[in-house]
Amino acid sequence: MAASVMLLGGSVMLLAGCSEATLDPSSSLSEPTSAGQASGGTTGPAVTTVAPEGTDGLARYADRRNRFVIHYPDWWRETNLRQLGDADVYGIEVVGFADHHGPVVDGCYSNMLQVNILEDVAYDESVLSRLPGALPETLERLRAKNDAVQVLEPWRETRIAGVPAMVMRLSLLDDGRTFSGLDCVLVAETRVYELEFFTIEADWERYEPLFRRILAGFEVGAG
Repeated sequence: MAASVMLLGGSVMLLAGCSEATLDPSSSLSEPTSAGQASGGTTGPAVTTVAPEGTDGLARYADRRNRFVIHYPDWWRETNLRQLGDADVYGIEVVGFADHHGPVVDGCYSNMLQVNILEDVAYDESVLSRLPGALPETLERLRAKNDAVQVLEPWRETRIAGVPAMVMRLSLLDDGRTFSGLDCVLVAETRVYELEFFTIEADWERYEPLFRRILAGFEVGAG
């Protein structure tokens, strides 16, 4: 099922790990640069600006090609996907952001978010209804990479960008650290958008409200 492949592509990011040569851990203490200076995964033109009023502490990223807008913490940086643990992008259009001042685990930034897009065929909202049934298969495939993957909150219905969506909370163990994350899926303009948020468990209470604010401000059909 296409949805299962998409979820594997996103959720496996932290499971795959990075080569230590990919990222110098000391760089996590370097000063952030603008997204235009950082190396990321977007293939189309994108613009990062200061976020509008009401999104204090967030910067705005607009992807014109893929027609979405997402905010991210203004102290984070647009980040090469391999520095987020994404060893294989699975042909999905993606962009990622990470806290370069935060912990580095297995050569990858620990506090991060990523947008994945599937557009190989025309998708509709029936994708969302199939996600709960696909979860056992998805977990089996994820646990083949990391047997500590757990579902903390199963798929539940919500709305993101004004359209129906599904959200699930996960946890996993990597290099002795526990991570918590949100996996969010919506369908708009015949595309599947997946938003991935991960942080070390110790930072979850700090970041969860911020992740929820980012979800609330996500826009499709913009840019």
